[in-house]
Amino acid sequence: MFTRPQNFININTLKQTLALITKKYQVVYVRPGVPPPEEGAPMEPDLKDIEMLRKEYPDVIIMTDLWQKYKDKGLTRDQLELMVYANCDHFLAVQGSHANLLAYFGGNLIIYNKMGPEVSIPTASPFAWYTRFGGANVTVVRYYDALVEIVL
Repeated sequence: MFTRPQNFININTLKQTLALITKKYQVVYVRPGVPPPEEGAPMEPDLKDIEMLRKEYPDVIIMTDLWQKYKDKGLTRDQLELMVYANCDHFLAVQGSHANLLAYFGGNLIIYNKMGPEVSIPTASPFAWYTRFGGANVTVVRYYDALVEIVL
């Protein structure tokens, strides 16, 4: 049975994290689109993250803005994202298929995962073999305060 969404970074944690990492890194913010949910599935929470980024962190590059700028250059959105990822050394993701993809690009990958089979069965966790994809250094955190602490 579906429950309300659990694996997302709330706005306060996002702000705390950005306050730390934007001093040191150029941040590209990617929030994959949510397909229509299955019947009975919870809706993705409206984090108001894009509005917050535009207002409080104008130097953060928002992937949808980047796509609007370059979509007429003959690249697909997927190609553009892969080009960006290939030039990154640090990734922060929420558990899910996007985290799987980011593991292929090596570097440091921090994954926020509050709930799911990846947490409940650590010996069978896919996170245990994410390092085999692209040699990424994978760190999994389950709590917001641990996420902020790990990016210090």
